[in-house]
Amino acid sequence: MNVLITQFDLFAEIGGGQTVYRRLIESNPNLDFHYLVRNEPQKAPRPTNAHPVPYLQRYRLENLIPRLRDLSPPPGHYLEFIEASNIAASVAGQHFDVADTPDYALHGYLLRPAFRAHEVTVDCLALALHGNCSISEYLNWNLLGHPRIDMDVREQWQYRSADLRYAISRDYLEEWQRLTGLAPHYLHPLHFL
Repeated sequence: MNVLITQFDLFAEIGGGQTVYRRLIESNPNLDFHYLVRNEPQKAPRPTNAHPVPYLQRYRLENLIPRLRDLSPPPGHYLEFIEASNIAASVAGQHFDVADTPDYALHGYLLRPAFRAHEVTVDCLALALHGNCSISEYLNWNLLGHPRIDMDVREQWQYRSADLRYAISRDYLEEWQRLTGLAPHYLHPLHFL
């Protein structure tokens, strides 16, 4: 089974999402995981079932703004549109059984059209519920500079557009289920130990 994780530099960056993904890879040696690399050294230590994919920046915001103004998506979505398109360009023409995207990145709801445009086939789009950007913004981090309400809407689009949703936090799962009526799957943290 081939799994694409749309996260960057899993074996070079430190964070909760990266840690969960690394443990998921290490706990499933019978699956092949592909993930994107920007800065991770080529010789970084990684399991044999972890396959780095160079992230191609085929599309750049500064080159596309004049053309995007006449088309959708609306301006507040340009960065996610560009990132989803670059992810798809990085794996153009390939097939994955699962494409897994973290909810703390907002490109997930745009992956399907980007994959279609780059002839990438995916049987299942999974959303890993690690933590939303809006929570960080509530805490005054405003990392992406997006308007608050618009971010909530995009997070819901991303949640609803996935075929499968999962998390290691029951409270977080229950919060999303109350909000959307769509039940995510619980992945018990002890599964990784």
